[in-house]
Amino acid sequence: MKNWRDEILKHFSEPIPALTIVVDSDELLCDERIMQGLNEKGIKLVEYQEPVAFRYIFESVYRDALSKASLCLVMRTKLATLDQIPYDLLARSVQLRLR
Repeated sequence: MKNWRDEILKHFSEPIPALTIVVDSDELLCDERIMQGLNEKGIKLVEYQEPVAFRYIFESVYRDALSKASLCLVMRTKLATLDQIPYDLLARSVQLRLR
């Protein structure tokens, strides 16, 4: 029987984009089973809160792996709009809104 978790995880089926930005104001991706499902698919979940701190982490940890397509990254944010997300990340990502 399908449940709400299955519906969310369906968004992360093959082919999985290298970068997905998810607006998740209800914190659905914080559910333990959702995080486990993403982890099983090899998807890293990263929180986007403060732009400078995120940029540092992205550049030092994730940029090389994303450019080599050896990593699938999901940025989770509670922002109402994506206008605060850096353009270079928006341009190369798939955007998704969960409610």
